Amino acid sequence: MIDGASFVGLLPSELLRLHQLNRMTVISSMEGMLPSEIGELRSLEYLEVRDNSFDEQIPTELGLLQNLTYLDISNHKYFTESTIPSGLGNLSSLKKLYMSHNGLRGTVPPELFGLVSLEEMNISWNSLRSSLPMSMELISLREMDLSRNKLTGMLPGSLGSLESMEILQMDVSKSDVVGDIRDIHTMFSLVDRII
Repeated sequence: MIDGASFVGLLPSELLRLHQLNRMTVISSMEGMLPSEIGELRSLEYLEVRDNSFDEQIPTELGLLQNLTYLDISNHKYFTESTIPSGLGNLSSLKKLYMSHNGLRGTVPPELFGLVSLEEMNISWNSLRSSLPMSMELISLREMDLSRNKLTGMLPGSLGSLESMEILQMDVSKSDVVGDIRDIHTMFSLVDRII
């Protein structure tokens, strides 16, 4: 386990050689770029790199971390030209995904909606302009926050098949999504809260 609280500046390259590392937390201390070599830490199960000043792109190599169950890459003010890597759809063990407050652009990769183990997804407060896929396989999903983006298209009927869903947050009134929020209320007989 690595706790990055004692590191300041660039992410030390020595960390990226710890191939047996299973947990890494780096909060509020790093700058520069999140290196692509992070994809070589194949034993990682928990990766929390939030509230830093990373810039450039989110490395596509994160999609190689097949053992990840927890990924928090939130609150990076310089990711404004970055997109969500479609390779994150390969993380079949992932249960928690947090990518809010990054200013991310582009579309939401449809591959994310095929993560059958995913329980929580928060990609709010970005600049994603995307439609939601008509088919979703998020059978374990309990919480999903898509708010403060620029969603487009139809509200997919597949939302109603997500039987584990408890909380759904999305700004239908502030997006170009076509559909009636009352339809979602009808779809979800077990949802505790829709915002």
